[in-house]
Amino acid sequence: MKKVIVAIALLFAITGCANNSASDPLPTESQTDVSSEKLDEVSLTGLEVASYNIDANEYWSTIEAVKMTTTKDSSSVAVTIANTVNEYIASRIEEFQKEVKENKKTKYNSKFAKEFYLVYDESTVSPNIYSITISDDSYRGMAHNTSRSETFAFDKRNGDRIFLREEIDPTKRTAFDEFIYQTLQEQNPEDNFGKKEVLRTLNKSDQYFAWFASKEEGLAIVFQEYAVGPYSSGQISIGVGWDEVKQFLKSDSLLASEFAN
Repeated sequence: MKKVIVAIALLFAITGCANNSASDPLPTESQTDVSSEKLDEVSLTGLEVASYNIDANEYWSTIEAVKMTTTKDSSSVAVTIANTVNEYIASRIEEFQKEVKENKKTKYNSKFAKEFYLVYDESTVSPNIYSITISDDSYRGMAHNTSRSETFAFDKRNGDRIFLREEIDPTKRTAFDEFIYQTLQEQNPEDNFGKKEVLRTLNKSDQYFAWFASKEEGLAIVFQEYAVGPYSSGQISIGVGWDEVKQFLKSDSLLASEFAN
């Protein structure tokens, strides 16, 4: 399966519904515009992923994406995960559709085809954590393509979403941010913004990065375009070991119990 984030290959070889069915995320005026193809089961029982295309029109030439579906025997946790991820996927497609329509009326209406591609990667799988990273790449008529990745991690036991920053001990978050900045300096010394701007970004929220976790390989963090460096640097990524990270994790961190012990 194609991946948007090529850098990850270098770092790794690697709300519930009563009727137990996931909502359909397809943001299109006509369901006949969509063709779907079932792919395969993912590693969490009851979840599947389907690919689909939204037909071309005067505004765009290509929309290819995926959605999460649930089987008849899905648990409420599986449905929660599917609905949360699908809501995000729909929002990304809707944003693309709206922007290309608006750009058609402006100076940004380039002659090049407007395209949107969205893929997934199971970025963390452990006994109690299921995580999927959604990545999209699109051309909307501006100067260049736009890419974004977001990680959706969940506690398999209850469906609660896990945010990387919330796994850090609140009293150690400043020190953790300093550690991440120093790692950026070591692994990408020419690509990042100044320290003040990077630390301001890190202090905001998980929306600025995706992450991949493996007990053997450690933690990989992928920053969004413009988050810690210029567009020319792309989605900057770093990799760190659990021996370095565990000192910053909360005592009851699920990441710590799953990977760092």
